Amino acid sequence: MIAQIKEWGNSQGLRLNKHILSDAGISVGDNVGVEATAGVITISQVKSPGKKISLQELVDQIPEEYDPTELGWGEPLGKEEW
Repeated sequence: MIAQIKEWGNSQGLRLNKHILSDAGISVGDNVGVEATAGVITISQVKSPGKKISLQELVDQIPEEYDPTELGWGEPLGKEEW
C-alpha cells in the first residue's frame, strides 16, 4: 500500500486502509507504538496494560511495617527560604 502524508490542522497525518489495520490486529481507537530509525517508521500494536489501579488500591498494598523516612535536600543554593 502506498499512502501520502497529509496536513491535518497543525499536524501531519497518515490514513491507513482498514485491511492493513485488520492484518496488524489494530482497531480504531487502539494505542500504538511509533518508532523511527534510519528513515523507517514502524507502527506496532501496544498491548493494553489491563485494569487501571486506583490510588486507594495502591495505598492498600503498602506493607504495615513500612516506615517512611524524611530525606534531606541539602543547604539552599539561592534565595530559597526553608
